[in-house]
Amino acid sequence: MKLLLSLLLFVSILISSANADTATVVATVEAQLGTTFSMAFYTDANVLYSTNLPFGTIDTSKSQCKPVGRVDYDGKSDTGVVCLSNLGQRWYLKLKGEPGSSPAFPMQYFQYYMSQPYNRNTGQPSNGTLAQPAAWYSIPTSSTTVYTAGLQDLINTQYGTLSTFNFAIDPQHLTGSSSYIIKITYTLSTSP
Repeated sequence: MKLLLSLLLFVSILISSANADTATVVATVEAQLGTTFSMAFYTDANVLYSTNLPFGTIDTSKSQCKPVGRVDYDGKSDTGVVCLSNLGQRWYLKLKGEPGSSPAFPMQYFQYYMSQPYNRNTGQPSNGTLAQPAAWYSIPTSSTTVYTAGLQDLINTQYGTLSTFNFAIDPQHLTGSSSYIIKITYTLSTSP
């Protein structure tokens, strides 16, 4: 009888374990990813200016005049723009210069120099393409692509791609005593 009671108790325990209930709850996570496609001026100890690029008084005896505080081969840049994108598609950086005052500055004598942009996420030069080899050129007077994003630039958030520019004036053909304003426009676009 004792064996039969032990067997029934054992069977009873197994049966209740086999019929155990389970409760489940499910949580839904919602997240919305915003589009990042922006550009901002960048300055540090080596990128000196952003919205104001001072030239001061131009020395017409020089072949090229640089902004105030700049000298040849100082390792610095005049301006920098950081481009950020999470679109996953090719983007283009454009540049345009235009006279901003009267008398109008002869734009063929306003020059720019752009070297290979820098991917701030990888800490290396970007793998995009400059429209022209790094050298001095007259600034374009219509919005012109100067850099095409490479594969590493297609999604370059958190720190972006830094493009730096240097500017100079060729004073050899300037006459008279005038003050000039030049407007420089940087554009970030998904169309070339």
